[in-house]
Amino acid sequence: MTGVKAPRLRSQEKRMFETIFAPGGGEEAKCEKAYALVVFGASGFTGKLVALHVAQHGPSGLRWALGGRDKGKLEKLRRDLVDCRYAIPPAGIVVGDLRDVKDCCRIAETAKCVLTTCGPYDQYGRELVKACANVGTNYVDITGEAVPFVRDSLDLDAIAKKTGATIAHCCGFDSVPSDLLAKLAIEAIEARGERCQKCVVALEAPECMGGFSGGTIASGIGIMRHVLKHPKDFFASLDQDVLCPQVKTPSSPSKFSFSRDLLNVGSFWWLLLPGYDSLLGAWHAPFVMAWCNQKVVRLSCALRKETTTEYKEVMTPLPLGGGNWGVVGLVVAVVTWLSFNLLTTILFVVPSTWLPRPGTGPSRKERLGGSWSLRVAARGDTSKVVGRVVAQGQDPGYGSTAAMAAECALSLVSDGAPAGLVSPSVACPGLPARLKAFGITFSLKVDDDDKKRRQVVSSLRPEDDSLPRGRRLRRLPLHPPRRARLRLSGLPRCHRRLLPRGPRRIRGLRLLLLFR
Repeated sequence: MTGVKAPRLRSQEKRMFETIFAPGGGEEAKCEKAYALVVFGASGFTGKLVALHVAQHGPSGLRWALGGRDKGKLEKLRRDLVDCRYAIPPAGIVVGDLRDVKDCCRIAETAKCVLTTCGPYDQYGRELVKACANVGTNYVDITGEAVPFVRDSLDLDAIAKKTGATIAHCCGFDSVPSDLLAKLAIEAIEARGERCQKCVVALEAPECMGGFSGGTIASGIGIMRHVLKHPKDFFASLDQDVLCPQVKTPSSPSKFSFSRDLLNVGSFWWLLLPGYDSLLGAWHAPFVMAWCNQKVVRLSCALRKETTTEYKEVMTPLPLGGGNWGVVGLVVAVVTWLSFNLLTTILFVVPSTWLPRPGTGPSRKERLGGSWSLRVAARGDTSKVVGRVVAQGQDPGYGSTAAMAAECALSLVSDGAPAGLVSPSVACPGLPARLKAFGITFSLKVDDDDKKRRQVVSSLRPEDDSLPRGRRLRRLPLHPPRRARLRLSGLPRCHRRLLPRGPRRIRGLRLLLLFR
C-alpha cells in the first residue's frame, strides 16, 4: 500500500510547486524560500553594481540569486560573476515580469528578502511590494518616489506586520545619507538631555561629482508627468508627514483643500526657492531629493517618537567652510536655482530618443572619480551639533547607492528588522558601521563655540557699554534698513525676546548679528 501512495504524493507535490513557481522561472530551487536574497533588476545598470557588491562582500554561505526579465542577460551575468571567482557567486536566477501578479508572487515566495532596482517604481514596484507583504518576504528598493509610490504602500503596513515582513523603501542615495545623518544628530542632542528643535541637512554641491543613468532620468521625468497629471499629489508632497499616519490627529483633515495645502508652500518654501539658513550659516538652493528625503526622515522620527523636530534639507552651491559668502552666496544660489529649473524643463520637453536609454550610465572611470558630501546641523535647547558624511572614490547615484542598498538587504537577511513599513535607519540601525568599510564615513561633534556665542548674546543688551560707544554707533545706524528688518524674522524666538522695540531693537539686532 505504501508503494502505491508514494507516486501520488509526488504528483501532488509537483502540481503544488507548479502552482507556486509559474513556468519561465529559470533555475529556482523547488522549495519555499530557496534563496536568502534575490537581486531583481540585475541586468540593469544599477542592478549589476548591486549584484557585484553582493558577490564581492556578501557573508560566507549566502545563497542568493539574480533576478530580472531577460533570462539570457541573467545567465551571462551569472557566468561572468562565477568566472571572476568572487567570494559569493550567485546560486541561481529568477525570471519574471514585475507587471504580472503571478510572477511577483512567485518571486516573493522564492526568497527571504527581495532587493529590486527596477524603476520607475510606480510602474514596476507596486505588485512586487504587495506580494512581499502578503507572503512575509522582506522588501528593499532604491526609489525616490515618496508620492505616490511610498505613500500608497502605507496600506500594506498592517499586512506586513501580521506576516512579519519588513518593507524598506528609499535605501539608496535617496534617502540613506540624510536619514542616517539626521538620526545621529538628533540622538547626539538627546544624549545631552535636550530636545532637538531643528535639524538641517545640506548637500555640498562643490564636493559632489557624478553622472546620471538613463533609468534615473526616466524616473525623474515619470514623476514630473505624474504631478502634471495629478496636481493633488503635488500638494500632498508638501505635507512633511504624508508617510506618518501615526502622527495625524483624528481631527486632521484628510481631503484635498487648495487653500489649506497652499499654506504648506509657504511653510516649506525652501523646497522651491533659494534662501539663507542661520543654523547652517550659508545661502542655499533647493535640493531636488529633499522632496523625498524630508518625508523619509520624518517617518524615522515618527517611528522613534521624535515628532517635534523641525527638519529641513537644502543644497549649498558654495563651500560651507568659507562662511556665508554675503552677496556672492545669494547670487550663486539664485543662479543655481534658475539653472536647475532650466535643465529640468529641457529634459522634460526634448524627445526621449535624445536622452540616455535605461540600462546605460556613467563609465567605471567616472564612477571611481566621483565623490559627495553632506553636512548636518542640529540645535537643541542650549547646544548645537554639527556633522558630515563623506564618500571618496565613488559617485553618489550608483557606486554609493549600490553599496547602501546591498548592505541594507544583507542586514535584513542576517540581523532582521521590525515588521511593517519602516525607514532605512530603523530597518538597519547598524548601517553607518557597515558603510564605513566601503569608504562612506559619518562624523559628528558638539559645537561648544556656538554655545559660548549664544551665552554672550544672551547677556548682551543694547545699552551695554562693553563695546566702545563710538564704534557701536558707527556700526549700528539708528534708522534700520529693510534688510535688517527682514533678517529679524529668521532669528530664534529666544533671541527676539531679548531685544526691545523700535530703533533700539534694531541696534540690538545688529549687535546680535555681529556675534553670530
